[in-house]
Amino acid sequence: MKNYALFLFAFITLLVCSQSAFAQTVDGLWHGYLRAPGTSIILTLDLKGGEDIAGQLRMNNSETGMAFSSCEKTGDLLLLRISDLNIEINLKLAEETLTGTFTQEGQSLDISFGRNELTEEVVRRTQDPIGPFIYRIKEVQISHEDHILAGTMFLPEGEVKTMAVFITGSGPQNRDEEILGHKPFLVIADDLARAGIATLRCDDRGVGESTGDFWSATSADFASDVSAIVRFVRSQSAFGTAKVGLIGHSEGGVVAAMVASQGGIDFVISLAGPGVIGSQLLTTQQRDIMMSQGYTYDDAVAYSDRITRITNLIISAPEGADLDALIDDEYNALRKDGSFSEELILEEKKQLIASLKGPWMRYFMNLDPAPYWEKVGCPTLAMNGDKDLQVAHGVNLRSIGFAMRRGGNKQFTSKTLMNHNHLFQETTTGSLSEYGELDQTISLEALRIIRDWLLALK
Repeated sequence: MKNYALFLFAFITLLVCSQSAFAQTVDGLWHGYLRAPGTSIILTLDLKGGEDIAGQLRMNNSETGMAFSSCEKTGDLLLLRISDLNIEINLKLAEETLTGTFTQEGQSLDISFGRNELTEEVVRRTQDPIGPFIYRIKEVQISHEDHILAGTMFLPEGEVKTMAVFITGSGPQNRDEEILGHKPFLVIADDLARAGIATLRCDDRGVGESTGDFWSATSADFASDVSAIVRFVRSQSAFGTAKVGLIGHSEGGVVAAMVASQGGIDFVISLAGPGVIGSQLLTTQQRDIMMSQGYTYDDAVAYSDRITRITNLIISAPEGADLDALIDDEYNALRKDGSFSEELILEEKKQLIASLKGPWMRYFMNLDPAPYWEKVGCPTLAMNGDKDLQVAHGVNLRSIGFAMRRGGNKQFTSKTLMNHNHLFQETTTGSLSEYGELDQTISLEALRIIRDWLLALK
C-alpha cells in the first residue's frame, strides 16, 4: 500500500481543539520554544473555557494568532492540528507542562510548553545588517480603511530619486519577511539604501505593529493595502519627483502586478512571482515538492492532479453544499484500488475541506495573474531561481513574459538564476528543508541584479 504524505497546499488555517475533560487544567497561556536548524520560534497556546476549549495559537509573542476550531483528547493526551499546513502537535499534560512533538510533513521536533513567559532567542545570520548605517531610518504609520500599516523607511542622504515599496509573500509576514531566522527584505533594503535607493517595508495587516484582520484578507485586500502605501509615499513632499515602484516576493509579485495594472507605478520587480492561475501554481508546487522528497514523477502527478480535481469541486460548490458527499466519488475510487487506507482518506478529506473554507485560498485558487501583467506598462524585472519548488521558474516566467508582450510592454526583463531556490539562496536541491539550514539569506548575485537594474532606470 502506498504511504502518501498529505501535501496540502494551503498556507494558513486553524488549529484543532475540542471538548476536553481537563479544560480547567489547561486554561490560560502556555509558552514553548520550537527550535529548528537556524531558527527558534516562540509558540504560545492561549486556551480558554470550561468544557469547551477555545483560544489562539500565537507566534513570537504576537498579540494576534490563529483561532482554534476543535481538538482531540484522550486521557491526558492532546492532539492539535493545523490542517492546511499539515502540522500536528501531540502533547501530554503532566505537572503544569505540556510536552510532546511538533510534526510537519513527516519531520518531527520535540517541544515543551510551560506557564512562564519566554523571550525571543536572537538568531543572527551572516548577512544581517550591522551599523553604522549611512542612511536614515524612519518609522511610519499609514492609515487605511479600518487599520494601520506600520513600516520602516531607509532613506539615503540627499534627494530621494527612487523609492521601492516591498510586498511580502503569502502567510502573515512582518516587514522583514522573516522566515527561519532569515530577514530577506531587510537585507535587500539595506543593500539598496547603501546604493542610494530609498525603501519602505511594512508589516502585513494584523502582523507585528500593523493592526487589522489578516485572516479574513485576500490578495485583493493586500493589493489595496499596497495602493494605500504608494499613495502615502506620493503624498510626501520629500518624494515629489522620485520614481516609486514595487518589489514583491512570491504572492507579493502578483500583488505588485495587480497594483501596477492600475497605473501610477514607475517600476516593478517580481521575485519568484506567479504568472499562472493559482490552482495550476499549487498543483505544480505539490508535484515538485513531492518529487524532491523521493516520490516518483507518476505518483506525484497522480496525487497533485487528484487534489486539483477535488479542490475545483469544492471551490465551485454552491453555498451550503455537502462538501463531504460532493467529493466522495474521488475517494471511493481510491478505496477500490487500495491506494489509501480508510484513515488517510478521512483525514485528507477533512483537511481539504478545512483548508478551502478560508477566503484567501478560495480567492487565490481562481486568481489569474496574466490579465494584470498584461496591463503593467512600466519597466519590469521578473526573477526566479531554477531550483524554486514553490513557484516553478519556467512556466511562470514564460507566462509573465507572454502577458507583458501581449500588452505591448517593451521594458520587460526576465532572469533565471541557476542553483537558486524560492528565497534566492544558492542551493543544489531547492529543498524547503534547506531554507533554515543555509546561513545565506539571499545570494550576492540576486542582490546585484536587483540593485543594478534599479540604478539603470532612466
